[in-house]
Amino acid sequence: MVAYGPVFGETSHRCPSSPHSPGFHPMDAASPVDGQRLVFSEFDQSQLGRYMLEQSDVLVFILGADGLIRYANPVVQQRLGLEPKDLVGLDFFAALSTGVESARLARLVKAKTPLLPAHARIELRGPRGAAHSFFCTASFSPEGQGREIVLMARPAGEISSRTLLAEDSAALALFQNAPHAIFLHEPALGRVLQANTLALNLACCELQDLLGRDMQELLPFLSPLSLEAATAGQGIDTSLRARSGRLTPVSVTTSRVELDGRVRFLSFVRDLSVERRAETERMASEARFKMALDRLMDGFCLLAPRRDGAGEIEDFRFSYANPAAREALLIPAGETDRATLSGVFAASTAQSLRDVFATVMRSGRDVNFDRIRLEQPARAAVFALHVCKHGEGVAISLRDETERAGYEQALAGKERSLSALLAHLPVGVFYVDLGAPQSPILNQSAMDLLGSGPETLDYRTCGRGLLADLAGNPLPDEQLPFNRLLRHPSAYRNDGLQLIRPGHSPVRLDIAVSPLRDESGRLAAMVAVFNDITRRVALEAQLSQSQRMQALGTLAGGIAHDFNNVAQAISGSLELAKRSLDSGHSAYGNICAAQKAASRVTSLTAQLLSASKQRLEAAQTADAAPLIEETAMLLRGTIDKRIEIVVEVAKDCWPAVLEPGRLQQSLLNLALNARDAIEGNGVIAIKARNVTFTRDSAELHLECEPGDYVAIAVSDTGVGMPPEIMARIFEPFFSTKPVGKGSGLGLSVVYANMRQVGGWVGVASGRQGTTFTLYFRRGQGSVQRQEREEGPPEPAGTRGGHEHILIVDDEPEILEIAGEILTDTGYRVETAQDGVGALERLRRQPDIDLVLLDLTMPRMNGADAIKAIREESLAPCVVAMSGFASGLDTDDLIKLGADAFLPKPYSLSQLTRVVREQLDLHPRRKA
Repeated sequence: MVAYGPVFGETSHRCPSSPHSPGFHPMDAASPVDGQRLVFSEFDQSQLGRYMLEQSDVLVFILGADGLIRYANPVVQQRLGLEPKDLVGLDFFAALSTGVESARLARLVKAKTPLLPAHARIELRGPRGAAHSFFCTASFSPEGQGREIVLMARPAGEISSRTLLAEDSAALALFQNAPHAIFLHEPALGRVLQANTLALNLACCELQDLLGRDMQELLPFLSPLSLEAATAGQGIDTSLRARSGRLTPVSVTTSRVELDGRVRFLSFVRDLSVERRAETERMASEARFKMALDRLMDGFCLLAPRRDGAGEIEDFRFSYANPAAREALLIPAGETDRATLSGVFAASTAQSLRDVFATVMRSGRDVNFDRIRLEQPARAAVFALHVCKHGEGVAISLRDETERAGYEQALAGKERSLSALLAHLPVGVFYVDLGAPQSPILNQSAMDLLGSGPETLDYRTCGRGLLADLAGNPLPDEQLPFNRLLRHPSAYRNDGLQLIRPGHSPVRLDIAVSPLRDESGRLAAMVAVFNDITRRVALEAQLSQSQRMQALGTLAGGIAHDFNNVAQAISGSLELAKRSLDSGHSAYGNICAAQKAASRVTSLTAQLLSASKQRLEAAQTADAAPLIEETAMLLRGTIDKRIEIVVEVAKDCWPAVLEPGRLQQSLLNLALNARDAIEGNGVIAIKARNVTFTRDSAELHLECEPGDYVAIAVSDTGVGMPPEIMARIFEPFFSTKPVGKGSGLGLSVVYANMRQVGGWVGVASGRQGTTFTLYFRRGQGSVQRQEREEGPPEPAGTRGGHEHILIVDDEPEILEIAGEILTDTGYRVETAQDGVGALERLRRQPDIDLVLLDLTMPRMNGADAIKAIREESLAPCVVAMSGFASGLDTDDLIKLGADAFLPKPYSLSQLTRVVREQLDLHPRRKA
């Protein structure tokens, strides 16, 4: 038994062969009874074959592989009026068939394609050229020699469109207006009997063209056997071929109906193309979206809640995590579906996130964290986190900010350090960004200098009315710091400016302005640095003055040394001569006059030594108030009565480190200069007060330390001094007084006196009035009261002795005079002209009781000689003498081993008194 279906080429039944055809598939058979397929026995096959070839209305052609007709059945003559025998050998597609579908069918046949069976609607021409429309099916002949094709054609348009009962209007309306395409066709996939409008649109043809076509042609991929599932109500997805050959995805469901006593099928065909396109687009969109998510630099995750038996959220599981999220959260690849919050994060962090996610799910509001620290089992990281509701769970986007947070923290630390550095810089900094000039940056020093803040400062007018040249002329706008840079865009510096603010002292400025350029080289910003160099300029002036005074002092000291030696010889010789004469002698008066001249030389030399800091006197802690009062009393009795002397000493005035004689000398010199500056009535004020200087104080001298000082100011109401005079007032021998009115050493002595005790002199002068201020270090020890000896004058002679004395000096005249004086008073005297000779004598026989030693000698100076005498114990007593001792004071001499100091020039009585005192204090021990 072989089963037949009603569709061309879809069964395996073989029709009986004719003399011209090895076999063919039947087009149709009798209608199946009760919807069952018709079953033929073997003995019926020849009868059915003859019937199909000779009696049916189906045109049958057997073609060769080249398309030539080998056989045509008699129906061809009936339908086309052509003799079958006349057609044998003709090309079917060239002689009979026309139309587009005929050409497609010809290509399939002649190309020997394995795609048969094929279906087409073709036009066949009659003998007079009349064309008739046929539905045609081509398939291979299973028994043919070589490659034969059986082509069967059935006339189109012979099925009535009134198969549905016209009077059943309700059914017809339902049929036409159904939401799906409906085909009424014969059982299995037989001929189409009727179709609604949607069906015609889906097939892309008119009703007359569709009627009579097999459903198998419309649904080429659907087998009759599969209709059983479709009949059972299960839709079958397949494709419907339109007239143009386009395939449309459809879903087919069939129902069996009985019309006019015959079984028919209604096939409901739903167009799936829109759904398929939507699904394809959805899948493509999902793929693109997933690809985009996978390529994101930020992490993205989807999480779904996991609930307990009571419906409460106990955890969240990850349903998706892109690679960035897996890397950030340390989730191994392939384990996303098994990852949970409690597994990825530490317990406390997981609980916190669980509460946040639950809140987002309840409220529907997004939550954003710019920075959140999340603890994981392996590390702690900082994330930027955004959480939003997604379906029944949440979606989170995250970015690992750990490294960035570290960089930002380090950057913030650097910014704080730079801000602190900028705020504490001792120079003013003014920065302006030309892209935002309304928001300049100034540090505190700049605001203090300029007197305003960034909110009121405009870089184009910065310094207007404040900056001036050294002559006090205000700078024009084009010369202001930033304007000058804009006109000439290159860095520049100017240290010749001063800042003049009302109510403040002028400030000397060093201004440096620099351009800052962007990548293209354009000017983008400017920075100006304002450096207050007032103190530096003052210190430089002090240093220059100190160096000049040191050079002049060295010169003056050398001159004074020679003067003292000459004066010592002259005064000593005159005193010896005076002793040998009676007061009535005619030469006695001349000798006294010569002694006065020698005293004037001695006084001038003393001033030179003071100016050069070479006088050896020890400073002490003393109260300045009594000394000031004594000096004031002296001044009131000696200067013009029209000049008032005013003294103001603070009650809490500290004791000071000073040398009383030098203080009074300095006050007298300053007061006498003030007197000369006052014409007529005036005031000289002497004021003392306590002051404390820091290292940044402008008044502090270059070589002095910060701390407490006693300031004694001498001011007058006379004529002031111009700057060019003030620059030279401390130079030795410089004077503005007429010749013969002054030596030019007064202020030089004051300067040297103050430097000798570790202080300094400050001076301020204007058009009227000058103030000199003496700054003394605050004394820390007990106050030494100055005791003045009052009594009879020193006796002309002093008690002598018989001790052995060694005099050492490089001046023969001094050796001779001193030796003669000491010999006359009973001493045994030996002499030496330098330290080397003295040591040789002492080492030869250490019987000397006292060594009288000059400090300035050739070969070996006095200091080295004293040191050697003490180290070798060559003499019990050493008295140093000099008119010039560079770099030494009495404390230094005591430390070297000198017992006393005798300054040159000395009188004969001073010499004999000092010698006697020291011999009494240091007697030689007898062996």
